[in-house]
Amino acid sequence: MSLLRRLIVIALSIYVLFWVMDWYHDRRAAQGRPGHVHAFVQRYSGMAQEVSMQSGVPAPLILAVGALESSWGSSELTQRSNNFFGIKAGNSSQPTCCLPTQEFVNRRARTVKACFRAYDDPRGSFRDFARLLSSEERYRNLFDHHPGDYARWAQSLQDSGYATDPNYAKKLIRVIQQYRLH
Repeated sequence: MSLLRRLIVIALSIYVLFWVMDWYHDRRAAQGRPGHVHAFVQRYSGMAQEVSMQSGVPAPLILAVGALESSWGSSELTQRSNNFFGIKAGNSSQPTCCLPTQEFVNRRARTVKACFRAYDDPRGSFRDFARLLSSEERYRNLFDHHPGDYARWAQSLQDSGYATDPNYAKKLIRVIQQYRLH
């Protein structure tokens, strides 16, 4: 057998080996995930990776926040307005969707009516979340942490006031670990 043929056989063998390893890793990661979680991760992980590369916000954090805030893509806010992150409308001239929501006041849950940003598609919501974190002064400290340290990012996000839930960071960390989003 010529040297060229040997190299081709070796290259193809390596390719097949890596393909099998990738397939096995995906299969292992999916084990233990309920169907709705697996579907959410399959559908939005590419978007989270893309936004992460552009913004520096870790993809596991993007997925976990999106999952929690949207109830894995099934919340009324997400269904009506493609808002996966619970981003409030504020003074934005952007379209809005007003709904009752749960806020924590003095560590007690209260239902209030709030207006949230509305998006044409999920990608707009993912991009706006990263833009919010990278452009607002109160979130600047997040970028002091290593992108792989999702626990510090989660705690800093809570400390910066992203959510009023006093257990928000713990919930994000649990979602990332339990469903192997890292």
